[in-house]
Amino acid sequence: MKINSYDLGEKKDELLIIAMIVAKYKGKNVYVRHKDRTTFEIPGGHKEPNETIEECARRELTEEMGATKFAIKPLFVLGVEKEGLEDYGQAFIAEI
Repeated sequence: MKINSYDLGEKKDELLIIAMIVAKYKGKNVYVRHKDRTTFEIPGGHKEPNETIEECARRELTEEMGATKFAIKPLFVLGVEKEGLEDYGQAFIAEI
């Protein structure tokens, strides 16, 4: 597996299938505990049909953290390359 980083806009929006959000509260990183594991993770998830990648990020932040007021902005696009195929996602940063 190989992780690649891309500038915003370098990959078409329809190729972006996962949103990941670095969430901050009063300058500190905030994590969620995954219900099926014992790990703490950044919020994120898969895009639903007819949803933009930013809408996905906003939905995941609300669903996973209960955040209702936040400022969010895109950071970069990343690709996960495995067995010759590459899937793309977008990283965001949010202040809650």
